Formats: sequence, C-alpha cells, structure tokens
Amino acid sequence: MFKKVIINSFRSINNLEIDDLKKVNLFVGKNNCGKTSVLEGIYLLSNPMSILNLVNIRNFRKMYIDSEVFNNALLTIFNNMDTDIPVKIEGFINSYKKKELTINYIDESKIRYDENIGGFPIGGLHLNYITFEGSNITDEKCYEVSIWERGERLKNKIVIKENNSIESVVPFPVGVRISQIASLTKEQKSVYLSPKMDMNDIAGWLNKLQISKEIGEIIEILQEIEPSIKDLRIGADGIIYCDVGVKKLIPINVMGDGILKLLIILSAIYNAKGGFVFIDEIENGLHYSSLEILWKGIFEASKKFNVQIFATTHSWECIEAFSNVHENDAEEGVDIRLYRIERYENELKAIDYDRETIKEAIKMKWEMR
Repeated sequence: MFKKVIINSFRSINNLEIDDLKKVNLFVGKNNCGKTSVLEGIYLLSNPMSILNLVNIRNFRKMYIDSEVFNNALLTIFNNMDTDIPVKIEGFINSYKKKELTINYIDESKIRYDENIGGFPIGGLHLNYITFEGSNITDEKCYEVSIWERGERLKNKIVIKENNSIESVVPFPVGVRISQIASLTKEQKSVYLSPKMDMNDIAGWLNKLQISKEIGEIIEILQEIEPSIKDLRIGADGIIYCDVGVKKLIPINVMGDGILKLLIILSAIYNAKGGFVFIDEIENGLHYSSLEILWKGIFEASKKFNVQIFATTHSWECIEAFSNVHENDAEEGVDIRLYRIERYENELKAIDYDRETIKEAIKMKWEMR
C-alpha cells in the first residue's frame, strides 16, 4: 500500500506531493484541476512493468489512434509536452521502501530495431522502474516502446522491447482502440475504471469468477446491501443476470444503478486482490440515493480483499456519503482520506482531510470540491 506519492512532470502536474495515503482515498476538486492526472500517475506507478499501461490511460479518455495520433499521445505524458524533462513518479510504501518510475522520451533516430521486421520507428519512450529497499536496488528493468509501419495489411503495430530485444509484436488496424491490445496482456493487480467502462470487460471478469467458483465472494457482499440477490449468471448475450428468487433470472440493471455500479467495482476489487483499484468520476451515472450503497460495498471489499482504493469525484453528495458510511457502517481497518486538488498558478497542491475534518467540513458547509 502506498503511504506517500510524489509526481513530477507528468501531464498537467509539474510537482505534487501527496502524503498520508490511506486504504480508501478520494480526490476532489474543480473541473480540470488535475485530479484525473493524479489518478493516472499513481495508476502508472502501481504497475509500469506492463508498458501498455501508458497507452491504456489514453484509451480511458477514448482516444482512437493511428500512428501519428499515438505518437502525439505519447507526448502528452510529459508536462507541457516538454520531452526534455523526464516524468518521475515515486511511491513510498514505508520509511525504507519505495518504488520509482522514470520516463524519458526517445528520439526516433536513437531507436534500434530488428531488420527482419522492416519498417521504421516513429518515436518512443524509455521506462526505468526501480524498487528500492533500504539502500539496495532489488528490481530493475528497462523497456522501450515504439510504433512501426509496414505496408497496408499490417500498417500499425507496437513493438515492445526489453533490454534492447523485441519481446512481442502486437498488430492492430487503424482506428481501433488500444484496449484490443491491452486485452492481450496478463492480468494485473492494478485496475483502472473509467467513467464509461465497457460492460464486456466486467462480464469477462465475472465469467472467470464463475468458472473458478469464486463468484460467491462477490455475491456475499452484494447480499449485505440487497439480500434478495441469490446468484449471478453471465448470459450467452454477455448480459449479467441475477437470481432474486422469482421464476426467471432478471438483468442486473433492473436492480438499480447503485447495485450495477457496485457490482462493477466489486469485480474490479476482486480482480486486483492485494493491489490497487482506480475509479475516475466514481459518482458517474448514479442517483445520490445510491451513493451510500456504493461506499458501503467498497469499504467492505477493500478490507476483505486487501485493495487500496483511489477515486475522484466532483459531487458534494458523494463526499457526504463517503463520510457518513465510514462513520456509521465501515468496519475497523479501513481508514479514509480526502484530498482537495487545487491549482495555484502553474502548481498543484493536495490539501488533505482526515475523517474528523471531513465531518466538520460537511457540518460547516465548507467547500471541499
């Protein structure tokens, strides 16, 4: 679990330090204040060994790509698109152990490639990911990524290189979102939920739980909130159905937006056991009356599956529900923290609120968003 994170020269963030992180962390702030960039930065740090995480983040913002667009998207990783200053993100697990990620831009003229593949490079990134324990480096790997072009049938593909050797080649057609590549990577203990999560991904997660006979753990948490739910099934049409004791299974959507959103998040938390889940615009698509249902399930699942949660919101009702549920229902062992992300000229600052300060701010109607 990260206790502290420092982000330098990433997207809109010049320098930002976030201290005293807890099990469940909520980032708030005005629109375009940089809270989503904070979420993306911590996500990238949580598992940069999958180089495609860099591209996944762009996909969360629904960017469709061809080679030129992709190359430009890489530039947006750097603060003010200044590739001379590397991105650096550090995460402190405790006083003597930390993870550090550095990203440098590689000019196309400096990229080497296998002549057997053909084509030409059009730019790339170099990642250096290190785990420090005390004064010793326990893990160090370097990766490079670039885009290649060769003819019309295989116009675009990403080449991933480890220690200057080609690790894998993944073809993709022009205009197809990069998620089709991301789906070929191994499952990570780090899951990012965008405001418009693809339900096919959720059905896939639940299908795995169904096959491994582990879906009962998700159902147990749902039953705490909606006791009528006895089972979950994935239909041949990819629709998620639930058994509530009537003649036929019914689509989960019928149970309300709160239960559906909670199911999505619970599936993500289960799939990231022992890791991290990132949720952008957590209140998106929910009526305020469903927010306490959502937070109750998140707190319970976070503790049960040992997952650190990072989420963003712009909703006052979501903040109230976050505080109220923790005060009234959350079990021991799930502490919370709220951070208001503010921009002062060109700098971001994270102002933190512990649970008592959140309660007082709500009572006094202080502006936290």
